[in-house]
Amino acid sequence: MKLLCILQQGDLSVTDGSVLSHRLYFDFANRIGIDGKDGEDGTDGTDGLTPEIGKDGNWWIGDRNTGVPAVAFRSYASLAAFPKQGNNDMLYLDETTLQGMAKDITKEMSLKNKIGQLFMVSVYQLDEAESKNQTSVTSQMKKTLKKYPAGGVIMFAKNINTPDQTKKMTDELQDASYIPLFMAVDEEGGQVSRVASNPKMKMTVYPSAQEVGKTYNDKQIAKMGKTQGKELKELGFNMNLAPVADVLTNKNNTEIGDRSFGTDSKKVADIITTLVKNMQKQQISATLKHFPGSGQTGGDTHRGSTETDQTINTLRDTDFKPFKAGIKAKADAVMVSHLMLSNVTDEKEPSSLSSRVVSDILRDELEYKGVIMTDAMNMKAITDNYSSGEAAVKAIQAGVDLIVMPDNYKEAYKAIEKALKSGEIKESRIDKSVRRIIYTKLKRGEIPPDTTLLKENQ
Repeated sequence: MKLLCILQQGDLSVTDGSVLSHRLYFDFANRIGIDGKDGEDGTDGTDGLTPEIGKDGNWWIGDRNTGVPAVAFRSYASLAAFPKQGNNDMLYLDETTLQGMAKDITKEMSLKNKIGQLFMVSVYQLDEAESKNQTSVTSQMKKTLKKYPAGGVIMFAKNINTPDQTKKMTDELQDASYIPLFMAVDEEGGQVSRVASNPKMKMTVYPSAQEVGKTYNDKQIAKMGKTQGKELKELGFNMNLAPVADVLTNKNNTEIGDRSFGTDSKKVADIITTLVKNMQKQQISATLKHFPGSGQTGGDTHRGSTETDQTINTLRDTDFKPFKAGIKAKADAVMVSHLMLSNVTDEKEPSSLSSRVVSDILRDELEYKGVIMTDAMNMKAITDNYSSGEAAVKAIQAGVDLIVMPDNYKEAYKAIEKALKSGEIKESRIDKSVRRIIYTKLKRGEIPPDTTLLKENQ
């Protein structure tokens, strides 16, 4: 029997997945079972089973021990014991339950694994002895993930050769990690298409965001989000570092250019909403970038420090609108740029290292509750001014959850470790980030509901 379990406010619903469905409601507080409903017209139905409390104190369905204690879900760890009947079983958990599970998992994790969740690294950073064109998982990659566990891995075009090779690589990287990884890629369309740019991948090719903004209607944009998500999922990816939410307000902008969907903030916002919703329906985490908006600047953070003199009101009126739309659409992640806001922040620091931008504006003012990540930390705007360790510590202090591609991963990891030992960063601070990351992985099904992470610690 295929079991679909839906937890809502303490109620457990069980259906058999056939034409006929039965629902069983558990009153965990009062330990009272309610009879299942009669079968509907159509194929012969089966009477619903009344849950009963066994001598062991667990809920029983007929002669099957669910393993779930007959108590209210005060501890979400008990969900890990709920058995599965086969590969087709699914457990759907509500928001409260997911948050509770994320909290419990975080509580069980070692400090080593907590620190690791704060980083997304490239394949090359896992095995620097190899060229940057790795297309297979090496023993050194596995060793690195064991010694310096990461929260995610990003792959580039040079790591992607064929569909079979890519799927094998993403699978093996996941197998090498104790905690399931964010497997990320930049698949925007146009010039930034790490997968579709390779004809061997046979992935749907989309034009630049600029062209999409000019010629695509909402139905076509919805199909684009769905198709990109579906095709990436089939290759083993679970996060797309897209869509670009920047509004192109400076025609001379070289960093964003045709990667922006346009100059009209409302139109860009509408496109972002549609893409995020349809992409995430495929269980691919969408990432809004590059907050607070890099469409006005004339510089390029890849090449060095870049700043803009935009005021906070200008940003609110224009640049923030697509990000607010994406946040409303429940985008899983937001990437923060290294752009400096000279008229917004007191400090001369990149947005990615600024508590004013990350915590005060994005987290508090825009009320964003998802994962906040940096742009790549090996870009010149960072490396010209900070060591990998300094930048990593500053990012966490600013409120960032996920540090992307520090120039020296081991140095950055050790710097966070040292800052925690000295008290410069509190463990309670990184716990908040880890919970957001674990929650997202649970929500997207990367961490299964029956995960052993609720019971084990490495």
